[in-house]
Amino acid sequence: QLIAESTGKEGGGILPVLGDAGQPPRDLSRARIFVEQRLAGGASPHGFTPATAADAAASGHPALGITWQSTAGLGAEFFRWEVATALTGALLGIQPFDQPNVEAAKRQARELIEGYRREGALPSDPPVCASSGMQIRAPFEAASPADALRRLLPAPAAEQAADAARGYLAIQAYLPDDAALLAQLEALRQRLQARSGWATTLGIGPRYLHSTGQLHKGDGGRGRFLQITAETRADLPIPDAPGAETSAVSFATLEQAQALGDRRALEAAGRMVVSFDLASDPLEGLQALWAAAGD
Repeated sequence: QLIAESTGKEGGGILPVLGDAGQPPRDLSRARIFVEQRLAGGASPHGFTPATAADAAASGHPALGITWQSTAGLGAEFFRWEVATALTGALLGIQPFDQPNVEAAKRQARELIEGYRREGALPSDPPVCASSGMQIRAPFEAASPADALRRLLPAPAAEQAADAARGYLAIQAYLPDDAALLAQLEALRQRLQARSGWATTLGIGPRYLHSTGQLHKGDGGRGRFLQITAETRADLPIPDAPGAETSAVSFATLEQAQALGDRRALEAAGRMVVSFDLASDPLEGLQALWAAAGD
């Protein structure tokens, strides 16, 4: 949140990507810096090794290692990165302390909720494809999930112009914070990254809206977006007022409005978004999506 939301605006920005130490830097997009943080005497949380640093250096990617002598070092790291981000904003010529594009998704979500209160339903675009229990919505025709992913992903890195190779793919998953689902999402992220050669990020919705969401809409438009939704198994009503027993909107409806609102905000900003609705079994749907990513 600190890096992406502070720098991702006015046509630029720095994209944070977590847990990429296992991917050889030479296979990733250009203009990368690798940062490892670890507690003294402990293992790297993302498999960062001296060989990783050497591989990064040989590929022209700077590598920075930060070791904390105790867990109290966490507070110092907050301060270090806050100062670094403010200085970076000055070097980039931007205001690091605002979030001008976050409001776009909020506004869309508010309008959708007001429409839901009037109509009793959220709008739904017709899918371009339905397969294996999932529905796909995209700005193009697609014959299958694999076809939709092929159209979303860039051409192989060897075929891209040097400038185009610096794009990224963002997976936006409106799914429960469940260990099995997160593991399958990470497997999907790694497969798509290896296939495209692009830096690939994973964000859980709607919380990513207040971290990388600003950069997604405020940077130079290099990102493409894979949105994943599913039916909510457990839902709770939101009281119309504090203490009220009446409720016109539930948490599931709010989440659906946030997902649709962000998709519309991205599209309004000229970004390519492909949405996969996995229906009632998100794990089975993710496994099918992972298989389609390999076709």
